[in-house]
Amino acid sequence: MEKGIKHGKRPELQGGGLVRSAGGDTSVLSPKDKENRELSDQRVLGSGGFVGAVLQESERLLKKKYKPKRPIEELIEVVAARLDLKPKLICSGSIQQKYSEARSLVACLAVE
Repeated sequence: MEKGIKHGKRPELQGGGLVRSAGGDTSVLSPKDKENRELSDQRVLGSGGFVGAVLQESERLLKKKYKPKRPIEELIEVVAARLDLKPKLICSGSIQQKYSEARSLVACLAVE
């Protein structure tokens, strides 16, 4: 930092954030125009287009990773059939052990 002091103040290295990066255009902060709004300060992460593409890819990968293999209703039906129980009673909140264990099994299958 000591070596840089002799260069004085440099406007391109001073604050101002997203508005400054947009040339002083405060509309980049407006919630009304979400499609055209910048997603980041390009001095930090790159252009808004780049940041948007990275966010979209990340969201796509998360959805793919956590996409359920079977709907929860189907899992309840499978567990009910295996344990010879009524699906409605599995979802009833009954504290009887057989229904409680059935709910635990459904939850375990859903997570797996």
